[in-house]
Amino acid sequence: MRKMSIISDKIKNSKSNYFGRGHFETIIKENKNQILEWFDNLVPVQEQIKELNALGCDNLQKRNYVRIITKLFPQEYRQFISMNILLRDIDAITAVVKGIHDTRKQYDTLTEHLKLKFPGRHHKFVDFHTYQQFVTFYKEDLINRALNFEIDESIEIEPHQQYIYNVYADKKTDKQEAVQEELKELTSQQETAGQAEEAVETAVEIKEGKTSSKVDKDNKTNWMKVLLKGV
Repeated sequence: MRKMSIISDKIKNSKSNYFGRGHFETIIKENKNQILEWFDNLVPVQEQIKELNALGCDNLQKRNYVRIITKLFPQEYRQFISMNILLRDIDAITAVVKGIHDTRKQYDTLTEHLKLKFPGRHHKFVDFHTYQQFVTFYKEDLINRALNFEIDESIEIEPHQQYIYNVYADKKTDKQEAVQEELKELTSQQETAGQAEEAVETAVEIKEGKTSSKVDKDNKTNWMKVLLKGV
């Protein structure tokens, strides 16, 4: 091989079309306040990426973005995911808030039935402090929502106590469905990346094809069993 001027010219004039994660990290750091605001407003990750594309993060893939924000903003990103998980499990949370006054018992009941769970093989849940803040801040909203839940028959949900539920709710809102789809996609991206070493996991497990239906008053479905134990 010999040095050729035509090759030198091509090297000088070639246009970069991939900058690597370091380039993306620089732009993300420069826009930290904006990204943290997106987290606070629960802006879907894909929408965040679209905004970053306009700021110079061309061809930024979701799996790379998740790795970067997990590294740069671990606490804030975990809070973002935790809030989405809490919204995912809002039916089960409403049910226990309706029947159990102690927040610790609410939390233990939910985690016992694998609610508030992060994805992955390990049993990792939204922490109690975050759950406690959530039900405290949004207590009035949860109480109002609980008006859509009817009491009918008894099921035992704790060894030493029994609460009475026949829980049913209207069809999930479009916003809830969108949250679940977003978290499902984040789960897929995290599994593909194989980031077992990351500080936080980035999505939730969602059962497929579950939709709510209207309940006949003469044949009521025990939705507490559905919400807490699954079908």
